[in-house]
Amino acid sequence: MVRSLGAAHAVGWLALAGCISPVDELLAGGADCPQGLLSCAGACADTSISTLHCGVCGNACQPGSTCRSGSCQCPTGMLLCAGACVAPNDAGRCEPTTLARAQDLPMSVVVGDGLVYWANTGTAANGAIVRAQPDGEVKTLASGQNEPGAIVLRGGDLYWLNRASSGLGAVMKLPLDGGAPLTLAAGQSEPRGLAVDDRYAYWTNQQTDDVARVPVEGGATAVIAAFQGSPNGIAVDEGVLFWANYSNGTVMRLALDGGAPVVFASGQTAPLAVVVFEGDVYWTNSGTGGSVAKKPLDGGPIATLGGYGPAAMLAVDATGAYWTGGCGGDAVKRIPLSGGAPVTLASRQDFPYALALDATSIYWANRGGVGGANGEVKRLAK
Repeated sequence: MVRSLGAAHAVGWLALAGCISPVDELLAGGADCPQGLLSCAGACADTSISTLHCGVCGNACQPGSTCRSGSCQCPTGMLLCAGACVAPNDAGRCEPTTLARAQDLPMSVVVGDGLVYWANTGTAANGAIVRAQPDGEVKTLASGQNEPGAIVLRGGDLYWLNRASSGLGAVMKLPLDGGAPLTLAAGQSEPRGLAVDDRYAYWTNQQTDDVARVPVEGGATAVIAAFQGSPNGIAVDEGVLFWANYSNGTVMRLALDGGAPVVFASGQTAPLAVVVFEGDVYWTNSGTGGSVAKKPLDGGPIATLGGYGPAAMLAVDATGAYWTGGCGGDAVKRIPLSGGAPVTLASRQDFPYALALDATSIYWANRGGVGGANGEVKRLAK
């Protein structure tokens, strides 16, 4: 029987044969370097303090930073932002990166496959759906939209609401592999919140106080909940629909396999956005004081994560609940899912509104002031 040599045996064998293996050379610091130093680019380097070889050979620290204990670090009071040591912003963090400027009232943003999409609400029929390309180019995907708002990315298609009132609103769909925008549902009145699953697009109509749906492949529109209270944000999760009734302070629940809507949470103050994440329903209370609240999907008490100023739009992942102040605030904030002290991620923003998350970053739209295309789309590392 032939036995294979393990890594330790192999290194020992090479040493006994009078050879130096690459592993031995690294452990010994190189044939010509004293113990504790490594041979890097033909010179001996102390990788614990070398700014050219910090931690490992070839890892050069950015200008202005130093190498301490094998890690590139900025001077006290400075932050490493986008590869450079800079002074922190008012929130004590890196300044957000601006992905797009001069946008016309951006009100909703989504991210997928490294691309960022948003809706420029504009005025009347001059709204647009826009995408930031990987190279930084901003491309208009659909123009001439009637006040586009909520936007959802699912299954290679982009869905959005044209938020016009008095029966001029619509639910739209755009295949991202090419083609023109499709109208899934016309004749809507101030549609506000949008959610999509494999079969249907669901939305809230604020003016007519109802919740409706349409097949994602097109077909008849159906009202599935009437006589609501200014319904706004909406979310769907495994056959159950949740939405926020802004005017009567309730969060509603509807099982899509049959039955009537039921009150999931009451006594809320102008609830606005709704998100479902890992067994809990989260929402923002946009009324006086503002707060982020949650409740288990299968019932239980309502937990308020925090009440710290204006709360409008919401995004949630394992790193926390993120929210913006909307028209009443100028900050983007995060709070742990278990509650605690909130962290201000960005301050002095120009009416931050919708936001989205990916694995590494948070994205949001600064709506900007009315009367000019001065909105921006921002990105910040979590």
